Amino acid sequence: RRPPDLLRSDLVSTGSQQPPTARTALSRPAIVAAALQLVSEHGLDALSLRRLASELGVTAPALYAHVRDKSDLLATLAETGFRELLDRYAAIATDDPIDRIRQQCLISVDMALANPGLFQAMFMFPPQALELPNPRTELAAATEAFEQPTKAIADAIATGAIHPDHDPFVTALTLWTVTHGLAQVMISAVPPEETTSDPRPGTTRCSRPAGGSHP
Repeated sequence: RRPPDLLRSDLVSTGSQQPPTARTALSRPAIVAAALQLVSEHGLDALSLRRLASELGVTAPALYAHVRDKSDLLATLAETGFRELLDRYAAIATDDPIDRIRQQCLISVDMALANPGLFQAMFMFPPQALELPNPRTELAAATEAFEQPTKAIADAIATGAIHPDHDPFVTALTLWTVTHGLAQVMISAVPPEETTSDPRPGTTRCSRPAGGSHP
């Protein structure tokens, strides 16, 4: 006599019938997106391939099929940041070169305060024009981002808004240094929860609790 239908596929419970865990397919864009989120939430010091792999639910060696090493990943993060910076520069709507310079500086500081970890990664890759000793991998976007204020300064000199004795490159380098330094000071001095964006485009302000005082 035939035994009960214990072998029917709809009655037999197997491991393969369990729903798979939802997980984004491993790819370079997925790795970069996870790295950006990790850096944004925990800072650049928290970024390691081991921790990133854990966040993605894979082993660290699996990442090497998509990124060469940590330096490759850092360069990609920096490239992403500089492309966002350039997009925001391009959105500036003014014919006044001085106003353009001002807005470029404000945008740079705003981005630094919004994501200090990404800002730190970006400035591991200085513009090629600076010719610093022992530079990291050249990053075209970093040089392009430096050239935008340089052009605005050259336009300001051409219109007489800046004295013609000023060299565009030297002036841009001074401005780059001051803006970068200001952003670093503000990041160090203002806790993230006390930094808010000004409702005006391209501006930033720092708010403190009532009764607080600035140092």
